[in-house]
Amino acid sequence: MQTITMTELRTKPTELIRALRDGMVVDLIHRSKILGKVSPIEKFTFKKIDSFILQKKMDRLNLPKLTISEIDRKYKNAMVKKHGQGLS
Repeated sequence: MQTITMTELRTKPTELIRALRDGMVVDLIHRSKILGKVSPIEKFTFKKIDSFILQKKMDRLNLPKLTISEIDRKYKNAMVKKHGQGLS
């Protein structure tokens, strides 16, 4: 069984997430006393998305097809508008 302090929970939340994904029960410590146990609900699994389905959903959004240079130009114009001409 693993333990994690409140400070570690705040500064290193990925360790808790990793332990829960591995199916481990973690003791939560606050001021040198065990406050409780954190346990996963069930075995964590990632759902794999088919690229064909993803492409279909993206096409349904009907987003404009922009080149990298067009995206760059629009971004620079937005930054100049937001921050002024002195932006380099």
